[in-house]
This record gives sequence, C-alpha cells and structure tokens, in this order.
Amino acid sequence: MITNIQSLNYTTTSATASTASTDITGKDEFLKLLTTQLKYQDPTAPMDNKDFLAQLAQFSSLEQLLNVNGNLQANFLALQSLNNSSATDFIGKTVKATGNSVSLVENASVPISYSLAGAAEATVSIYDSNGNLVRTLDSEWQSSGDNQMLWDGKDSSGNALAPGKYTFSVSAKDTDDNSVTATGYLSGKITGVKFVNGNPVLMMGDTEISFSDIYEING
Repeated sequence: MITNIQSLNYTTTSATASTASTDITGKDEFLKLLTTQLKYQDPTAPMDNKDFLAQLAQFSSLEQLLNVNGNLQANFLALQSLNNSSATDFIGKTVKATGNSVSLVENASVPISYSLAGAAEATVSIYDSNGNLVRTLDSEWQSSGDNQMLWDGKDSSGNALAPGKYTFSVSAKDTDDNSVTATGYLSGKITGVKFVNGNPVLMMGDTEISFSDIYEING
C-alpha cells in the first residue's frame, strides 16, 4: 500500500512535466497516477481538496496544451502544402536573385551580372569548384546599377576551362580609389522546383535559388 502521499504527488507532477512535451499518452499517464493515488491514499488522512483541485487543474492545462500543439502542427502542414503548391507558379518567370555562381557550358560565353552602388571600375574574380582563382576580368568605367561582364570561359592563360559550376566575386572603386559596394546576382528563367528537407527551392537550370534571395520577378 502506498502511504507516502507527498512522494506520489511529486511523482505525478514529474510525470506531467515530462509527458506534456511528448504526445497524447501523457494524459493517460496522468490519469493513471491520479487514480492510483486516490485508490491507495490513507483513509484516515485523505488528500486535501485543494491538492486534488490543483492536480485536476494541472490535468486540464496539460490537455489544453496538447490540443494547441496539435492545432499548430495541422496549421503548419497546411501552410507548408500551400507554399509548395505556390512555388510552381514561378516556373517560366524571369527572376533576379542575389548570388555569385555561374554555370559554364562548353563553347559558350557566360555573362556575369552584378549591381554597383555607385559609378566605378569593377574587377571580377572567377574561381573553380576548388576555390582556385582561374580568371580576372576588369571593366572600364561603369555607371551605378546593374552591369555585366562577359566571360569567354577561358582561364588567365587563354585555355578553355571544363564545363561546370564556377563562383565569382566583384570589387569596385570610384575615381578617388574608394571602394564601391558591388553585389553579384543571377538573372534568368525558373525552369523547375525541387524540394530540400520538405522546403521548395527554385531551379534556374542546374542552379538552386532560394526564395529569400529573389528581389525581382518578371512575367
């Protein structure tokens, strides 16, 4: 027979705290402990009404929290499904997105796009997949806003490079040799959508575009 009511009270409260963060079986465990406590309590010293009401209030709070959690999960799944469906609307649209990668195709030149915060002369540094610098391009004076330089797909020695993905960085300086902010971007049509860990990612050819990187959309 259980005679240590305080010990059982502690066990019940602990069980409530641990099961509240798991799943619906927490309610069953709570009721089982409460029923056992009432069954084996000392009849000469029954549980105080205040203690009993306090435990019932704990149970009510636990049930409400579990119901709220279930509703939140259902709403999250609904929103995720809506976002996944909406992502396909981007297919065929032309977008601009911040980024610093380009795909080199055999026997083709690649436009490298960037935006300048002010008029400047720009330098584009191109790197292979291992991070090795393969080519540097210098521009003449360019105005602020969107600009491009065309890369012929060759390295600094004039050798054609293998097709694949390359990255670039842009630096720029004004007439006073002060640095001017330059931001690389990608521009092109969205060709598809893929899902990474359940989240939609737009595809521009074989380049992945995150929604958070898009800053302009055209039909």
